[in-house]
Amino acid sequence: MTRLEDQFNEDGFNSTPLGEFSRLDSLEAGSESYSISHSNRETIIELTNKVQTLELIINSYNEVLQGYIKEVSRTTSDIEQLESRLRTQIDRSKLDFITVIGVFVSIFTFLSIEVQILKFLENFWVTIGFSFILFSLLLSFGLVLHFVTERMIPVERPYKAPKTVIYIILGTFVVSLVFFIIGHFYEKTNLLSEINLIKESMNQIESSSDNQILNFTSYEYDQR
Repeated sequence: MTRLEDQFNEDGFNSTPLGEFSRLDSLEAGSESYSISHSNRETIIELTNKVQTLELIINSYNEVLQGYIKEVSRTTSDIEQLESRLRTQIDRSKLDFITVIGVFVSIFTFLSIEVQILKFLENFWVTIGFSFILFSLLLSFGLVLHFVTERMIPVERPYKAPKTVIYIILGTFVVSLVFFIIGHFYEKTNLLSEINLIKESMNQIESSSDNQILNFTSYEYDQR
């Protein structure tokens, strides 16, 4: 019996094919690898979604940050423009202040000299002409002061004041020359009239002297 059992057991064991065992092992390994790959895929998908979400958040923050940067740049540009305008206004105020002081000094000098002129000059036309010349000289002083301060403080002005002042100075000078010519002619006429009056007075004195001499001579003759 023992030999038969051993033979049976040996035959039964040998009757089972080896391919069945290998197939079962491969199925078990495949199921395990499938589960591992599936879990890895889900993890990758989840991580990809998180990365995309983070990219969206970063992009939104980047857009907001770019907006803030543009706003800061615009504000900085506005501040620089305001600073430039303020400096220009300060320089212009300095120039205007110096010009006003120069004009005030010119007017004061004009009035003080004019009072002294009126004390000594008797010819009306010459006085007017001299006043115009003095006025043109004071305008020239103000113009020179303007050019000097403009060199020191370069400021762009919206109007051309120096050209206007130059025209006024030239016109005033021409008018003063006209008044001087009129005053000279008037003074010459007055001088001629005074000379004629003096001649007439001398003639009258001579004639009266001759009459007195004749009267005195005739009186002496009558006394004799």
